Amino acid sequence: MKEINYKDMKFNPFNLIGGEWMLITAGDEHSCNTMTASWGHLGCLWGNNDPSAVVYIRESRYTKEFVDEEPYFSLCVMDKSFKKQMAYLGSTSGRDEDKIAKAGLTPVYADNTVYFGEAKLVLVCKKVYAAEIQPSGIIYQETIEQSYPQGDYHTMYVGKIEKVLVRDDEYLKNMVDYGLKDRVALITGANNPQGIGATTAFAFAREGAKVVLVYKRIPRPFDKTKTDRNGADRYFQANAGNADVVESKLQEMGADYLIIESDISNEDAVKNIYAAVLERYGRVDILVNNAADGDMDGLDTIEKISQNIIDDTFAVNVRGSILMTGEFIKHRGDYGRIINLSTDAAQVFAGQITYGASKATLEALTRSIALEVAKYGITVNAVAPGPTQTGWIDDDFAKEVIPIIPMGKLIQPQDIAETILFLASEQAKMITGQVIKISGGHAL
Repeated sequence: MKEINYKDMKFNPFNLIGGEWMLITAGDEHSCNTMTASWGHLGCLWGNNDPSAVVYIRESRYTKEFVDEEPYFSLCVMDKSFKKQMAYLGSTSGRDEDKIAKAGLTPVYADNTVYFGEAKLVLVCKKVYAAEIQPSGIIYQETIEQSYPQGDYHTMYVGKIEKVLVRDDEYLKNMVDYGLKDRVALITGANNPQGIGATTAFAFAREGAKVVLVYKRIPRPFDKTKTDRNGADRYFQANAGNADVVESKLQEMGADYLIIESDISNEDAVKNIYAAVLERYGRVDILVNNAADGDMDGLDTIEKISQNIIDDTFAVNVRGSILMTGEFIKHRGDYGRIINLSTDAAQVFAGQITYGASKATLEALTRSIALEVAKYGITVNAVAPGPTQTGWIDDDFAKEVIPIIPMGKLIQPQDIAETILFLASEQAKMITGQVIKISGGHAL
């Protein structure tokens, strides 16, 4: 979680509280309870117009005992994917069962209170006022009849907001508006849930873009008993499968998406991909050429290379990217961003000479095509990741490769995705023909 200034929060409080709901939580490191709430207020009160939150809790609620006892409470906002858990937490008492554990939430005791590690937004509040709502102060009788037929009036609590925390991905969203809402982003190579393609799709969806995922299954033998951990077997399983896991995540996010299984190395298939996207969305604004293939059996060396390895590698990495880009230009609109995926070792890649050469070719194409399409206002750039944990780096290999990364850790798919978002944004409109290494200093 990252701390931000309350003035930098970007949300509609009516949607946040009344629509998305929030969890009111209080307790200490030994015990706590939480409840779902859709009534409350955010604003400024007393002091120096102190940022404040107002919440309401009925006498019968177990959480009230904790809020009364503790000087602090927290307000947690969750992703839409937690809607069922939120409904459960609001209808079940913590007196009867361990509802926090059953909801799959992780309590975090910090900053004098308890909040949940899964929250996308946390307001840490210091209790400064508490009073029961008095029926004599309610102006309209129908309010009492509708909201308090049993006479169970809420206690109103005012909390001074002392800290605002956001999840790392929400922090980036909160701090940078990429202007990608309703843009149509087409991403190839996206069936590996841990991969760069899928992670980039999630990042675009987070920004409100419509996402199109294109993938092709690549069958390779793997040991199912070893797919529970990072390594070649997990990676091969992911790339041999469909996009069901990725689709499930997009559904949880409430994303607008289209998934197509196809072969970008085939010209007719590429035309069909664009036909489907245009029929669904009417345009394509952003193309991410992420799909790649290459030898995984140690045969991509000058002494072992075969024609099939050369042809298969270049078919996807070069021909496929050219075909996807050409069709993008043919159907260009008033906004255009093309981002190619290279590798940080493209220029010198002993042991994977064909793969490296295909990526070096893609970097050359990036520069040349950038010059050709600049007149249309379209930018073309490439990102060149270093050793990235997409599920293929096992613990032993990590121990070998991390020491040669100057920043001392593996690159994560999210690191790549955030750079792609920037290159796809309006802010990057004058950046074109560039190859940007995201490698922690590896292979400079």
